[in-house]
Amino acid sequence: MNKEKNEAFTQYFEARGITKPIEGWKSINSKRLINSLNRLDFQNGYLTINLKHPRYKKNISLNAKPRPCVDANLDCQWEHPQQCPPGLGSYELISFFLTDGLHQIFVEPQVREINQQGVQLVLPETCYEISSRKNRRHHCNGVQAQISQNGVVFFGRLMEFSSVSMKIDIAEVPVSLLHKINPSLPVNIILVNNEDSFYSGQCTLHRHGGGRRKSMVVSPVADRIQRFLPKEYRSIRQKLTPSPSLVFLHPCTGRKNNLRMVEMSGCGFSVEEESDNAVLLPGMILSDIELEIAGFFRVGCVAQVIYSNKNDESGVTSCGLAILDMEVKDQIRLSSLLHQANDCNTYVCSVSDLEALWEFFFETGFVYPEKYAVIQTQRDRFKALYEKLYVEHPEIAINFTYQDKGKIYGHMAMCRVYSRTWMIHHHAAISSGRKAGLLVLEQVSRYINEFHRLHSTHMDFVSCYFRPDNKFPNLVFGGLAKKSKDPKGCSVDSFAYFHYKKAAVQQVFSNGWTLSESGADDLMELEDFYEDISGGLMIDALDLGQEMLGHDELDRDYLTLGLKRQRHLYSLKKNGELKAVIMVNVSDIGLNMSDLTNCFHVIVLDSEEVGADELYYALFRLSHHYEHDNIPVLIYPAAYADAHSLPSEKIYNLWVLNINQHSDYYFRHLEKLLRRVQ
Repeated sequence: MNKEKNEAFTQYFEARGITKPIEGWKSINSKRLINSLNRLDFQNGYLTINLKHPRYKKNISLNAKPRPCVDANLDCQWEHPQQCPPGLGSYELISFFLTDGLHQIFVEPQVREINQQGVQLVLPETCYEISSRKNRRHHCNGVQAQISQNGVVFFGRLMEFSSVSMKIDIAEVPVSLLHKINPSLPVNIILVNNEDSFYSGQCTLHRHGGGRRKSMVVSPVADRIQRFLPKEYRSIRQKLTPSPSLVFLHPCTGRKNNLRMVEMSGCGFSVEEESDNAVLLPGMILSDIELEIAGFFRVGCVAQVIYSNKNDESGVTSCGLAILDMEVKDQIRLSSLLHQANDCNTYVCSVSDLEALWEFFFETGFVYPEKYAVIQTQRDRFKALYEKLYVEHPEIAINFTYQDKGKIYGHMAMCRVYSRTWMIHHHAAISSGRKAGLLVLEQVSRYINEFHRLHSTHMDFVSCYFRPDNKFPNLVFGGLAKKSKDPKGCSVDSFAYFHYKKAAVQQVFSNGWTLSESGADDLMELEDFYEDISGGLMIDALDLGQEMLGHDELDRDYLTLGLKRQRHLYSLKKNGELKAVIMVNVSDIGLNMSDLTNCFHVIVLDSEEVGADELYYALFRLSHHYEHDNIPVLIYPAAYADAHSLPSEKIYNLWVLNINQHSDYYFRHLEKLLRRVQ
């Protein structure tokens, strides 16, 4: 290699941060070079050709696409022939290089011809390989970049990236704008693929070139991000056998990657990758992920890289990813796997024998004689509904069981009853298996803790109706509300419960009384009333805020799943003043065994003005929404029933938990309670 070319090489490498001495280069033969060139052609890649100006001390580098190569003759076409300088045929070719992102191969060919369309070369017998980079650079396609610094914003394309750096090309920007970039300050980078942002972060600016076409090399400042607020009670991390794989389409390269998982939970997982070939950046969002076990169990999700820890001794980088979203059907599959791995007797949506479930309900007394009298008249409909709920696994209902040798010992279920509210219900356990009742409660709590923050779960609130004389829920749910002393974190409101029987009513409203669909002003007044007497979570949890008027997405979700769900709001007024709001909830009979999802909810704002006659006539007017003649009614405040001598059968407490604000408080309470009970 002559001195002039040696200097050209040195300048070229130094400009790219490659400092390994030429003496350390490894020679390779022409056969391997030809294979590398054909690999490059197969991947639609390019090589870089270094040229010297015929008159001035100016070197340029142009990208060229190689044609298939079978011998020493190599033909290449310029990647962007329109951008080539004029008179290219008079330039002197110094060398070319190609790379797989980690190793570079440098070649000194003979020239057959150089023109404005391409170049024809003769390959040498020997060329050189350099292992100069610690991290493989990956070529990118179709990734747009936004760069900003101190209010200056410009755009470009992500050309290359590694786990520690990114190269961005910026074209056709005014010189005045380029001069506003301060290389000593960090820049903010946003990467976009198919109009979806998948990375944003602060980066250090290492190098930027001049001219009309400007390139930047940047590296992320942080090796970890904090996506969510820290929690005291985190999900259980588990090591599974066989180890699951993380299979994903990389947003920068479009290539499918497969990494082995080390640990996983319902909230996220950790993986390992070779440090010199790493592809994960802290902050990067992966929107096309499959968690795969043994090639057949697959769960899809969206996840974000939270941290990246490199071990220099082992050459392995550990990365942690947080799950950002997952469809409910996949949540069920994943939680079923994790719960089973933790305790082989705990099941999520895994009741295969419905007869065993009904036997369990009768054996535990959950279906008591009075309740069965209602079920018996609709027995076939109940069976068909539970076939759908427990076999087809619709995404609005989840059940948890403790089973041993095919026998069910404990059961609890959740149902999405409002837009952002899930109701816990149907808690039962065989009396001889007291532990089973606690374990299914722990299962439900674990599911809530792991998946409530995902958008697809639609879970801001968790609710439960329980009777004050029922010791266990009163201890668990009622006890939490008493200890909380924060009604916006956890609240309990009491309803009187009775049945309204359809009848031919002769009387009509007296003068001044009207019943009509509720408007935004009515719900605003309802909220003011509730805030004054309770200040809890009922209005938000039951979708009674004015912003929820006309929102029927959940009704459509039920319909898509082959289930029934309707909700109507009515205002009872006297002389134009709001006196009560009646919520008509209509669902499949038996979705809740006490039909609390298929009943009237009456909230009386003026207990003195609304008499029993006005209430009964309003219920009569609205009873056409229901198929059955004996309609459950929940009325709030509960004291209204006694004040007007209504035939109240029992009191139901509505417990609501704001899971986003009060999750740690709930799990702390549950942990202490379970310790005490066990």
